[in-house]
Amino acid sequence: EKINLLLNNKVDFAFVNKEINNSQIITEVLMKERVYLAVATKHHLARKKKVSINELEKEFFVKLNYDSNSAYLYDELEKLFLPNITCQCDDESSLINLVEQGLGIAFISHNLINNSLLPVKLIEIEEAKYTSFLRLAWKKENYMSKAKENFYNYIINNINQ
Repeated sequence: EKINLLLNNKVDFAFVNKEINNSQIITEVLMKERVYLAVATKHHLARKKKVSINELEKEFFVKLNYDSNSAYLYDELEKLFLPNITCQCDDESSLINLVEQGLGIAFISHNLINNSLLPVKLIEIEEAKYTSFLRLAWKKENYMSKAKENFYNYIINNINQ
């Protein structure tokens, strides 16, 4: 949906996580985040430091709604197997709560959370492609007004890569 908003000139910029394969759209990576697997502290995987995606085929998942930053990771997962998704939610705190209650495991971007305050265990994922990218996207042919240029420069200069 964000791409359509850009293409139809409804918005000037959009924050996206996936690379956009459209010649009319330019993207620039703002931030790279390592993605972890969140599990309940009593889950059988909680004793592990690292896990391979192949080990997750029989697990139950909870996930954020499709427009979230980590939702596309489930698309990657579906290339290997069809994940058993028990429910979806709108925000990270609900996701963490569902994982803590043992309703499923979840992908979580490490930069979005404070590890020391989490009531769940975070486990590294062995496969490197489970990294989340935050990108700024804009329409190639649009005029860059001074306000748009100021916004662009502010974002580029103030979000760590």
